[in-house]
Amino acid sequence: ALKRVGMEIHMRNAVYIVGILFCTMVLTACRAAGEDEASRSASWNAESTGVAESESAAESSGDEAASTISLSVEPGSYVVDIARTLVDAGYASTVSEALEALEQMDPAPHRWWSQIANREERAFAAEGYIAPITYELPPDATLEEALDVLLSGWDEQLTGDIEEQAASQGLTMDQVLTMASIVEYESARDATGAVKPQVAAVVRNRVAQGMALQMDVTIFYLQEALEPYRDPEQYSAYYDTYERSDLPAGPIGSPSLASVEAVLAPANTQDLFFVYDEAGTYYFAEDYETHLSNCETAGIL
Repeated sequence: ALKRVGMEIHMRNAVYIVGILFCTMVLTACRAAGEDEASRSASWNAESTGVAESESAAESSGDEAASTISLSVEPGSYVVDIARTLVDAGYASTVSEALEALEQMDPAPHRWWSQIANREERAFAAEGYIAPITYELPPDATLEEALDVLLSGWDEQLTGDIEEQAASQGLTMDQVLTMASIVEYESARDATGAVKPQVAAVVRNRVAQGMALQMDVTIFYLQEALEPYRDPEQYSAYYDTYERSDLPAGPIGSPSLASVEAVLAPANTQDLFFVYDEAGTYYFAEDYETHLSNCETAGIL
């Protein structure tokens, strides 16, 4: 038993280190290619009647119609990325201002966000609670008005069948969004999204058995999404799923609706492990020995 535990710890560290090196290579390549950190997750632009063109349009036609700003939040966005986008769109002067305004927003008008019970454990209370969709905002809106629109996204989407499925499975919407955010990141190597239900099954199976999730993406959240606005060490115990035997304190980003649906309708498997290779092929396993073999196949060992 001790030997097995030692192997698991060694394996965990090996996979974790490889994961760190791989992510570092990807981030370096992206930055070398000129990809802006904020634009990878959220973006904004003036519509054809928007800020960028409204002045010239008004001059040529005399039309004084109000313009709109289209702000898109992509799946997997961190709340810090969204705050940067609000700065770029002119709704806030600094990222810190946008983040602070988010923390001060009244949750009462927002059905699901208002049900969070452990806000003090979360790095950002709104993490995962801004749906990844496109929002239409008036350019003269205040920061608080813009945030109110963003926080209403899930209220409109997490209804009907989704709400009924969560309730019938004994899950809170916060649990669903938290698991979905993990699925969002852990399935990202599969461009088709077809692997989401299988990844969701691993997450659900581990939760059901009381196992530590041991998902690297929760470590990456601490490393990538908090500084300089939060101290990662302060929140490590709440998000590090290698150290805690439960879900992280809350979502680690904004999951897509597809990830939410995968959590509520996971693949019918008993899988507890998975690994993927550089080509994005996933290998799933029910037991640790098969997982080790899959790691060799994937080139991790």
